[in-house]
Amino acid sequence: MSEAALGGVLHAFKIPLTGIFINGSAVLFIALIGYYSDKKSEIITSTIIVLMVKAGVSPHTPPAAYFAVSLQGLIGEFLFRYKRFYRVFAIVFGIITLALSSLQKVFVLTLVYGLNLWDSINQFGAYITKQLPVLEEINDLSFWLIAIYSGIHLITGLIVGIIASKLPKWIENNEDKFEPELLKEVKISVINNKKKRKRKPFYKKFSSSLIFLMAVLIIVLSYIFPQFSESTGMKAVIMVIRYIIIMTIWFYFLAPLVIKLYKKFFKKKEGKYSKEIETTINMLPILKSVVLYKWKSLKNERFFKRVKLFIISVFIFVLKADFSEYE
Repeated sequence: MSEAALGGVLHAFKIPLTGIFINGSAVLFIALIGYYSDKKSEIITSTIIVLMVKAGVSPHTPPAAYFAVSLQGLIGEFLFRYKRFYRVFAIVFGIITLALSSLQKVFVLTLVYGLNLWDSINQFGAYITKQLPVLEEINDLSFWLIAIYSGIHLITGLIVGIIASKLPKWIENNEDKFEPELLKEVKISVINNKKKRKRKPFYKKFSSSLIFLMAVLIIVLSYIFPQFSESTGMKAVIMVIRYIIIMTIWFYFLAPLVIKLYKKFFKKKEGKYSKEIETTINMLPILKSVVLYKWKSLKNERFFKRVKLFIISVFIFVLKADFSEYE
C-alpha cells in the first residue's frame, strides 16, 4: 500500500518530500501489523512479501529502497513483540524510522559528493549572504540545512508515531463507516486507468540537479570573483567528477549486482509466498483508486480533519474489504 498505491498518488498530486509520506505510512502499516497479528515474525514475513512485490512491480527500484524497507521491518519486528507497550513503541518506531530516513539521505550525499559538498555549500551560503546586506553572513549553511532537514523528519516521526499509537482505537470507533460497495465502484476506474508511473532517472531528481547546478556556479564564480579561490573551484570540479564516477559505477555495475542478490533470495521464497504475492499485486490498482477516491471525497473538510478522516477510512477499507472476487 505505502510502497505502490500511496507512492503513485503522491506522484500524481506532485507532492514534495514524498519520502517522508511513504516512510510515515510504512510506520502506520507496520504498527498495525504488530498490533493485530498474534503470529511471531509476521512483520518480517510481510516485509519479505513487500520486497518481492516491489521487485516485480518496480524492477528498477534502487537497492537503497530495499535496504530501507528491510530495516523498517526488522525494527518493527523487534519493537512490536511487546504489545503491552504498543502505544509507547509506536511513537518510538515513528521517530526512529523518520530519523533513519534523514540520516540515510545525508550519508548518501556525503558518500557520493564527499566532504567537499558541505564545504561548497558553506562557501556558497557565505557568498550569497554577503551580497545581501540585510542578512548576517552565514558560514555554516550546510549545518543549518542538515539540522532543518533532520528536524522536519524528527517532528514528522513524532506526529506519525502518535497517530500510529491512536490508530487502532480510531478504527474500532469507526468500523460502522465501512463502504463495501466502494470496491465495485473503483473497479471501473482501475480498468480505465492502467498507466504506469515512470521513475525519474537519478540525474533528473531535484536534489541531484540542485547540487550539480550549485557546483557549476561555484566553478564559474571562482574564475570571476576573488571571494572564491582557485582551490574552491577545483574542489567543485572534483566533486562533480566524483559524482559522475560514483553514480556510473553504482547504477551500471554495483546496483544491478545488489538487486540480483536480492532477487535470488526472493526466488527461494517465491513458492512459499506465491499466493500472497499474487493477491497483493492484484490489490494494488484497486487500493490506488480507493486512496484517490477517499482523498478527493473529503476535499471540503479542513486539512487536519481531512487527513484524520482519510487515514481512518482508508485503513478501515483495507482491513475489512473482501478483495477475493477481483483476484
